Amino acid sequence: MNSRKSIILLAGTMWILFGGRGFAQQDAKGCKDHPFFSRMPNYYILECKTTDFDSYEFYDPALQGKKKTAVEGRKYYISYLIKNEFSDKYASPVQIIRNHENAVKKIGGTTYSWTQIGGGELHARYAKDGKETWARIYINRNGGGYTVTVI
Repeated sequence: MNSRKSIILLAGTMWILFGGRGFAQQDAKGCKDHPFFSRMPNYYILECKTTDFDSYEFYDPALQGKKKTAVEGRKYYISYLIKNEFSDKYASPVQIIRNHENAVKKIGGTTYSWTQIGGGELHARYAKDGKETWARIYINRNGGGYTVTVI
């Protein structure tokens, strides 16, 4: 009987310590959306990282994917995941791409995108007042998750 109580106590403790994480699905500590994009409804930030100076290769929208361009500057990386209670209603890769594409085009930027089985990508460039912003949206899990990389 003692071992049964121990197992129940251990299971209860594990659920309190780790189980709540899966249900809460709150943004990772210290993470927030990049001001350039609003997130898709019912997604949360799984992880994020900001680097003061880094580089990343983007497909140049002006060249429609024919050439990658290395861009340097402050780098933002944000990973989004659909909340469990909406796991059967996540956005399609095309919907995620169009949402971000429209945001970029609305402010005068250019984009290049494609979809594929399981996901897709969007590369964007926006220039104003001598400053450039480049972004890549990478869709995975058929739209159940996506990442945003901005320099």
